[in-house]
Amino acid sequence: HEDRMRLLLALWIGPLLTLPLVWLWHVWHDWGTSGLVALIVLAKVGDIAGYYVGSAIGKRRPFPKISPGKTVAGCWGSFV
Repeated sequence: HEDRMRLLLALWIGPLLTLPLVWLWHVWHDWGTSGLVALIVLAKVGDIAGYYVGSAIGKRRPFPKISPGKTVAGCWGSFV
């Protein structure tokens, strides 16, 4: 039973780890290094904005077991 669970976990995690690498390769291929750097910077700006918005006005926590510090306001701040 434990071996079957490990196999199912590997089959689930494998694509989750490889698909982002394929997408990053496409960004690099289509837009070059500057496009890849811009994407990474934009992702970090979203993370930082989510942190500060969530810290300032966030109260409700939508995912307490997965990400206990994440708030709804922080999610919206990151999205915007």
